Amino acid sequence: MVAAVGGGIIGIGFVQDHAFTEEHKAPGRLLRAGPYTVHAIESPGPSRPVVFIHGNPGTAEDFAEVQRLLAPKVYTLALDRPGYGWSQRPRDDMAPRAQARMLHDALKELNVKDPVLVGFSFGGPVITEWALEYPDEVAGLIYLCAVSDPVEGHPLKGAQTNLVTPILGRAIAYGVGPIVAPDAVESGYAEAFSPKPVDKDTVLRGKVQFARPTTLLASAWDWKLLESELPKIAGRYKDLDLPVEALSANQDKIVGPSHVKYLEDHVRGLRVTHLDGAGHQVMVTQPNDVVLAVLRMLDRLK
Repeated sequence: MVAAVGGGIIGIGFVQDHAFTEEHKAPGRLLRAGPYTVHAIESPGPSRPVVFIHGNPGTAEDFAEVQRLLAPKVYTLALDRPGYGWSQRPRDDMAPRAQARMLHDALKELNVKDPVLVGFSFGGPVITEWALEYPDEVAGLIYLCAVSDPVEGHPLKGAQTNLVTPILGRAIAYGVGPIVAPDAVESGYAEAFSPKPVDKDTVLRGKVQFARPTTLLASAWDWKLLESELPKIAGRYKDLDLPVEALSANQDKIVGPSHVKYLEDHVRGLRVTHLDGAGHQVMVTQPNDVVLAVLRMLDRLK
């Protein structure tokens, strides 16, 4: 009886996961990276391309207001990382470099050249690896409250640690995960938006997006892999040879001040803007500051 109930719950998780793309239409374009799909929200403009990479968890839709404010003068693209939104994830153990390669390959379909890369939170390590992997194909980097300090890091903790255990992790993700995840999403956003009010639309979207088994697993594996990968990435900050901007939120409860300080100490050409009264979710609460960072970068590249 218990086994039957457990199997039924897991079955519901599989149905929910596979029904997502049928029940929720992708707001952007579905590109190809080899046999896999990458979702991109594109906003046309005459400028150099600006590519936004979200955090963990997150989706391309997080940058909707920033893209709206930059249109129609700035060409922007916001991408779903592998395992989030409408982007497929070839395997669990995709470190930031593997993700950067997949996203880079997807943009070939759009003939995107020499973009400015903007990385929020976990997106920071991804754009760093992108720039290091393709140094002649990236014009500049913008870090938004990016995870950058290998000493403090951002370790996997709490119930998420169970999701990366063999067999048990997938059973949890497809079993109780979708049931308990919505409450975790709501409490997580309360901390991420503090000291600003929580954006209700972002929370509602997160409850749908981040309770999916695929995304529960992607999120846990991302943090797990970053524990060993971030020191390697940070060891190559000195190899970055391009303009770099960073926004740091002074009241950020998710990514503390040591992260931008580490960038200041190790990245050449970095210009930092500190935002007072701002929490982690800057592209939602401080979209004008993100827009100004993009315009500063484009001006530096003229």
